[in-house]
Order: sequence, then C-alpha cells, then structure tokens
Amino acid sequence: MASDWFQAITPEDSGPLPEIDTSVAHIARVYDYWLGGKDNFAPDRIAAEAAMREDPNVVEGVRGNRAFLARSVRYLAGDPTRPTTSTPPASATSRPGSTN
Repeated sequence: MASDWFQAITPEDSGPLPEIDTSVAHIARVYDYWLGGKDNFAPDRIAAEAAMREDPNVVEGVRGNRAFLARSVRYLAGDPTRPTTSTPPASATSRPGSTN
C-alpha cells in the first residue's frame, strides 16, 4: 500500500515516545542555523560552523537550494492546469465501459 512508509503514532502504541537529544547535532537543526533560523542548539551551531570552515560555500548552497524550492512551489502552485498527483488525466484512461 502507498502509505506503508508512514506509520503514525497512536495512543494505543506502547512505550514512551523517543526523546529529542539536543546535546547532539542534528542535520535539520544545522540546516535551520544555516538558513538563519532560531530552532537550533549549541551543538547544531558548532557542527554548522565546522562544516562552514570545511566548505565556505555551504551556506550559499543551502540558501540557493531553499530559493529553488520556493520558486518550484510557486511555479507548480501557480499553474492550475498542471496535475498535482500521479493520476493520469481522465482522457488518458477513459474508454467505453471503463470504471476509471
């Protein structure tokens, strides 16, 4: 099934929820730091700065990636004729007697 990759946590699930360990850097928070966000911690900032020393262009690349994402979303959202799912148009599957 297409939704098998995502398993939601429900109240019936046993065991405690996983804890967020803010003492260890996490790439999502490092990325947040590079983008100028506020949702990061000291280990994330230390890791981000270390990566920036290794590759001074990393921030430019991350911000370029985010700009590309924003342009792509605006483009796709702005074209009402563009399909937003993988379902083919009705004319491609319609035939007499078909339930598609």
